[in-house]
Amino acid sequence: MDEEARQRLIADATVQNAREEAKRARVNMPIGIVLCAMGVAISTALLLVLEVPGIVQLFGIGIGFVMIPGGLAVIIKAAATIARSNKIEREYALPRARVVD
Repeated sequence: MDEEARQRLIADATVQNAREEAKRARVNMPIGIVLCAMGVAISTALLLVLEVPGIVQLFGIGIGFVMIPGGLAVIIKAAATIARSNKIEREYALPRARVVD
């Protein structure tokens, strides 16, 4: 195997791995959105709507508040992975053919 073919094989494998990571990140993005929404819903429901004893309300609101940054972390990590994947694909893309007159 010559050096150029070896480099192309490595580049193809790298791009394929980046695409698979981006695919997994796109699956995780809605999970992060749901986590944020659940955290907001739990905190709001316990704070404003439900009549529960004080300590239970405090723990419930704490759980809701913890879910919000957890969901944001999932969203941010997924967005960074997608951006990195797009960068790798552009970096290893074959040059476009040009017509010379």
